[in-house]
Amino acid sequence: MDASNPVPEYWVDVIPEADAVLSPLAIGGYFFAEYIVDAISRVYRYDRQGKRLGELALPGVGSFSASGGRWSDTTLYYGFTNYKTPTTRYSLDISTGESQLYRR
Repeated sequence: MDASNPVPEYWVDVIPEADAVLSPLAIGGYFFAEYIVDAISRVYRYDRQGKRLGELALPGVGSFSASGGRWSDTTLYYGFTNYKTPTTRYSLDISTGESQLYRR
């Protein structure tokens, strides 16, 4: 997209459309796409060209939440919850794809 002329004719789809609800997030040089499938979060990482690089391994079946960050960040902080787990915060090292418990 040409930032000096941001009209729809010049928009480019980076993440393909799907049947599921999409919540995108741009952080750490990647796009993270959360899809809600049967009330369960599925989160995928994409590069700048829209190539799917893999799925974020969540701690279980449940809901993902992230509030954002910067394109230059190296860590993604996100929350996870389900019917038996209160919201728990994790940190994801974007370069390695490894998540660690950040805060209960």
